[in-house]
Amino acid sequence: MRESPRIFMEKFWRYAIRCYMALHPAWIAEIFHGLDFKNNGESDLATGTLAPIKFYELTQRELNYANRANSPLTMISIGYTFNKETLLWLEYSDISKTEIEFLISEILDLIISVAAKVSKTLRSNEVVARLGVITFAILIRDDATAAKILTARLLSILEASRDEFANNLIGSAFELMQLEVNVLCNSYKANTNLAQFLSSVNF
Repeated sequence: MRESPRIFMEKFWRYAIRCYMALHPAWIAEIFHGLDFKNNGESDLATGTLAPIKFYELTQRELNYANRANSPLTMISIGYTFNKETLLWLEYSDISKTEIEFLISEILDLIISVAAKVSKTLRSNEVVARLGVITFAILIRDDATAAKILTARLLSILEASRDEFANNLIGSAFELMQLEVNVLCNSYKANTNLAQFLSSVNF
């Protein structure tokens, strides 16, 4: 019996996080563990955005409707990644416990701030979920043209928030750290399943 798309995606994200942590020093894993990627089944506890499980269920319903009604549906993935130079620098840096706690606090502030600003930008029928430690997904009932307009606004929010984050790191052990802004967008095509739709906007 095939597993449901929801179970598949839960396993996928857990596997992705384990792989990331396995590739980097223990203290980097500690930072990611400290970033409160937890939910109560309904919403993400740090940002108040939709929990992954709820987002998958909602997306599946919207996919079913889009397929029946031939209506537009678009998913946008936004967030940050550490560039290769930053990861290399971090791997060979001697980071103290206090500095780790400082960085966790700053990244959490960044995530919470971005989530709040993005939520204010969306219309009532558009939803945002935190699907990764520093990534979000947005589902809109609209086509690629409307998504392009929204994407431009989201990019502006991400870049301004990243610059503010960088300013907060000046004078700390992490002032050379650089976050890359990522925005991906994909509109629904007939007979696309949940796993395919999600993977099409996965960084």
